[in-house]
Amino acid sequence: MVGLAALLGVLVAALAVPSQQQEAVANANLTLGEVVTVEVQYHTDNGYIQFLLCDSESCSIIEVRGATPEGVLWFNSYTGCNKDGNACFYDNDASFYRKANQSDYTMFKDNETHVFEVQKRPSELVLWVKGKYSDATRLAVPASGRRFLVRPAEGPSRLPVKIMAESSSLTFSWSDMVYCDSNQFKCKDGPCVKLLDRCSGTKECEDGSDEFLCDQIPETNISVGDILTVRLKFKNDSGGVGFLLCDFNTCSKIHVDGSAPNGALSFTAYTGCNSIGGNLCTVARSDHPAKWTTFPTGDLTFEVQRRPSELAVWLENHADKKVTVPVWRGSDRLRVRPHFWRSEMTVDFDGPHCGSAPLAPVTLTVNGEEADLGVYPWHAAIYERFPDTRKYICGGSLISRTMVISVAHCFYRNFEVQPANKYDVGLGKLYSDWQHDEVTTVFKSEVKRILSHPYYQGERRQYGDDIALLELKKSVQLSDYIQPICFDEELVMNTGDNIRVVGWGGGLTKLESVNLTYQSFSSCLNEIQSSPHEVKYVTADKFCTFRARGVNRPAGVTQGDSGGGAVAKRGARWFLVGLVSVRMNKEKIFGFTDVSKHSKWTVGAMDGGSSRNVTIQRQRRSVV
Repeated sequence: MVGLAALLGVLVAALAVPSQQQEAVANANLTLGEVVTVEVQYHTDNGYIQFLLCDSESCSIIEVRGATPEGVLWFNSYTGCNKDGNACFYDNDASFYRKANQSDYTMFKDNETHVFEVQKRPSELVLWVKGKYSDATRLAVPASGRRFLVRPAEGPSRLPVKIMAESSSLTFSWSDMVYCDSNQFKCKDGPCVKLLDRCSGTKECEDGSDEFLCDQIPETNISVGDILTVRLKFKNDSGGVGFLLCDFNTCSKIHVDGSAPNGALSFTAYTGCNSIGGNLCTVARSDHPAKWTTFPTGDLTFEVQRRPSELAVWLENHADKKVTVPVWRGSDRLRVRPHFWRSEMTVDFDGPHCGSAPLAPVTLTVNGEEADLGVYPWHAAIYERFPDTRKYICGGSLISRTMVISVAHCFYRNFEVQPANKYDVGLGKLYSDWQHDEVTTVFKSEVKRILSHPYYQGERRQYGDDIALLELKKSVQLSDYIQPICFDEELVMNTGDNIRVVGWGGGLTKLESVNLTYQSFSSCLNEIQSSPHEVKYVTADKFCTFRARGVNRPAGVTQGDSGGGAVAKRGARWFLVGLVSVRMNKEKIFGFTDVSKHSKWTVGAMDGGSSRNVTIQRQRRSVV
């Protein structure tokens, strides 16, 4: 065993001090909690100044020989020494320099006087430069140790030392006697626990103080489709920000700790966390982009969107750099907390919410009547670009700051999707003319990418999977006139439910709306039997409506309405349920792509995947 110790380099026998010199060593007995001041006149031939705390059988030693201008000590530490302070074990983890680079240190100079303070605590000795308590050095010591000594490590010179007791030091409580590292939390009753255990949901302090006030995490409700702005006062010692989406018992969490110059976030995503995002989390994914740095202290602004089956987070004005985490169904509580709970973090949540129309009257327009500006703020106009003009071709619906959802057949020619640079999108518009800007908040953008469902093949597959996403080149600026529609895969629709469709179909120049009645897939099949050659167009991802009687618009839905959203109201919110796809039976029956059947593909495409490599769930199709 002696040989093993030698190989490890931990046995130090060179600390022996001549017995005649030991007799002259300055010493004192320390009581628990006592602080003493040690004044030393240093001589360079003494090497290190050694501070020992011993019981009757063993000693521990801190030896110092320099410090930074801020008072951080340059030191070695030893444990397991014999009662004379010799034959020690070197503490490699704590020694030499711990809180600064070696180049920052200055060695003590000859004949300089240095003043230190020392405290005996339960099982440890704490040493610091007088007045620099925050940079204290600690050493494990014998629990019963009381004998305190100060001596030179080398040389024949006697080391002039004064040890002076501080009268106020004898009134320390247990809590005062415990010094916690910067990565630890100090319990009210004294002990230290990991800083990550603060607000973890599990009591690590005996008095439970590590969980005090942790139920006061800033939170707000968020529905599927909602985009919220989150503004916070950040402190860089917080270790990052946690965004949690929770149901009653569990949370998913995105921990963001910094960003790259291009706005890409450094993050780790977790699932299965407890209700405050603490213990029992499982890492889902993480990424740390090149050149990322931690957030500085100051104001930070993020945007958050609740999507079907996931939470998305991005820095303001960087929606193309979003990060996501899977979430449980029914999760609707957004909570934002510091990663390390050193102090409270001010958080403000700001809308708008999805599916709301701030400028709409209590009752929206009736069948076939003209709409008012801002009544349908999610509705998008899609234009095809020509050399001297832009022509309105289809409708769509805004579902995020950079995504509009529509149908694939609007962009499908000669059995392939057309290039994205042929199309533009307008939002906040009442008139279909590209040049007619009703308000200054009208938003226009070129299309960056078109993501068509990979199974869509037009007539060859009876217009099944008729759905597409348009990624915009610019991030949408939301306003009272422009807001996203809610999109919830769990929304239940029944035959007879009211839905609403808006559009510029039939050559209209001003937006109109029509109320229609939802018909399920089976109800649609029964109705279409009178037109058997069109049954094939009622694919399994469709629902239908029948032409409303007595409406001003002759057909209710007509050419030019394609891609527009069919929306249903639940409470005060409007939800996207379908997309205008096909007209059948002499324009008496209208087929809509059921967006709930494509939620998995939609979410995957929104996350930046190619429409060809997104994992999708195959639909069972009727054979007719």
